[in-house]
Amino acid sequence: MKLKTIAAIMLLVVVVTTSCKKPPTSVTLDKTTATLAIGKTLTLKATVLPANAANKNVTWSSDKSEVAVVENGKVTAKSRGTATITVTTEEANLTATCVITVTETDGPVYSHPAEPEMILVQGGTFMMGCTGEQGSSCLTNEEPAHSVTVESFYIAKFEITQWQWDTLMGNNPSDFQKGRNYPVENVTWNDVQQFISRLNAATNKRYRLPTEAEWEYAARGGNRSQGFRYSGSNTIGDVAWYRDNTPSQGQDGYGTQPVGTKSPNELGIYDMNGNVIEWCGDLYGEYSGDAQQNPTGPLTGTDRVQRGGSWGQPAQSCRITWRLNKYPTAKGNNAGFRLVLLP
Repeated sequence: MKLKTIAAIMLLVVVVTTSCKKPPTSVTLDKTTATLAIGKTLTLKATVLPANAANKNVTWSSDKSEVAVVENGKVTAKSRGTATITVTTEEANLTATCVITVTETDGPVYSHPAEPEMILVQGGTFMMGCTGEQGSSCLTNEEPAHSVTVESFYIAKFEITQWQWDTLMGNNPSDFQKGRNYPVENVTWNDVQQFISRLNAATNKRYRLPTEAEWEYAARGGNRSQGFRYSGSNTIGDVAWYRDNTPSQGQDGYGTQPVGTKSPNELGIYDMNGNVIEWCGDLYGEYSGDAQQNPTGPLTGTDRVQRGGSWGQPAQSCRITWRLNKYPTAKGNNAGFRLVLLP
């Protein structure tokens, strides 16, 4: 009798324990894109939900093993190109992907999931402000055009996303909370400084907002510039989400769009025009006709610079030379940012 009782208790424990386990419902990766130099490695972290999933085993694969290989989440760059790394749950066959771009030259080593993927912008000299490709569209504050020289820097390939902000700050201030790859918005210039301070502390790097000159140089395509009116094209719809191709209020898709869904510019940078207007580091001021080297804006003032236009603005306001000034405490659901990093 005692043996039967013990067996029944053991069976009950097994039944109860098994009933607490759930099948996997989702799998995500800590990065959706990354850039590696040949020979470098990166370890991706997969998260299977729910936390009490009965089977959290996953498998890894690369669609181009000649470009990048993966073993237990560790990616090794083999040759120049692009490869998609896929993680798949053993149960339910759920997947998540990360696109790996392999370059010949070394770049930043990423140590925190909130760090943006960076593009190297080789330094050079360019004409900043109202230049010929803008035709008669220039406003007074875009003049005069003047020669500017900037040193090399890295700039974020994409606008900072809601997922990156939430990962670091523990909140999402955005009005359009539609997914992890949408740009964070509704952040003030001062809010962005808090994000940067926390990211620098976590990574021991020196991220900051781009200067206005760095922003325009990168938007123009740097030393690969083809002289376009917008960042990467003379046809705005190819490279930007703006008023005329964004769904109207009340329609599905109204507001911001996922980053990187339009074509990039000559340097491979996305959304420099449209989607969200971007904060720069500079105080706002009028242009001088004098040649400048690594300008950082005026020493005094109240407003900060915004560049690039947004999803709710016309093509005129999304040109690469268009400028706006806002108080550092201003925010809206059309304003976000991207970061730069010195080599």
